[in-house]
Amino acid sequence: MKTIYLLIFLITAPLFNVFSQKDSVSFVPANTEDLEAILAFSGLYVYILNIPNAKDKTEAIYISLDEYNDKGLIKKCWTENFGNVFKEITFKDETKKSFVSDNVKIFVQKKDKYEFKLHMKTAQMGYSTSLKIDSSLYKNDHELRIFAEHPYKPNTKFPVLLIGSYWNIVIDGKPTEYSRFCMEKELPVDFSSDAFQSMPHYYVLSIEYRNNNKE
Repeated sequence: MKTIYLLIFLITAPLFNVFSQKDSVSFVPANTEDLEAILAFSGLYVYILNIPNAKDKTEAIYISLDEYNDKGLIKKCWTENFGNVFKEITFKDETKKSFVSDNVKIFVQKKDKYEFKLHMKTAQMGYSTSLKIDSSLYKNDHELRIFAEHPYKPNTKFPVLLIGSYWNIVIDGKPTEYSRFCMEKELPVDFSSDAFQSMPHYYVLSIEYRNNNKE
C-alpha cells in the first residue's frame, strides 16, 4: 500500500506547483526509469519481451529455468510450453478465435535475499513458480539482470533474465568482505561477461521458439 501512495504522489506532485515561479525549484512527473526504481525498491520487477511480426510466426514459445554455480550447470529446473506465437482456433460452429502472443510478460517479486516469485504470461498461457535459494550454500544476496536483445531464430535457446549472486571482491589473491554484482545493465547472450566467471550461484531464464515438428 505504501508503494501505491508513493506512485500517486510522484505522478500528481506537479499539480501542486501550477502557480510556481519560472526560476523556482518544483516537482516534475516521474518518468519510466523513476517508476522502475520505485518498483525495484519494493522488490517488484516487470519485464516485457516484444515479439515482432507475431502474426507471421507459428512456433511454440518454450520458457525454461536452469541453475548454475561457479563450476557450471547444476540442474535444469523446468521447461514449460506457453503456446504458439500465433494460433487460430476454429470451433464447431465455424467461428474462429485468434491468439497473438506478441509479447511475453515476466513478473518477479523479490521476497527477500533468498526467495523470489516468478510469473510468466503469454496470450495463451500463464505460469507461476518460486525460487528458494539454499542460504547454507550461497550466503550472498541475489539480484536480477536482463540479457541483451536476441534475434527471432527458431529452435535456438536464448537467455533473457538472470537471477545471480553477488560475489566477494578478491584483493591480492584473497577474498574480502566486500561484494559486488554485474556492472552491465544488459548481459551478452553469449555469456561472455566476466560476471559468469565470478558469480558463485545463479539462475538463467531462457526462451526458445520451437517449430511444431520439434519435440
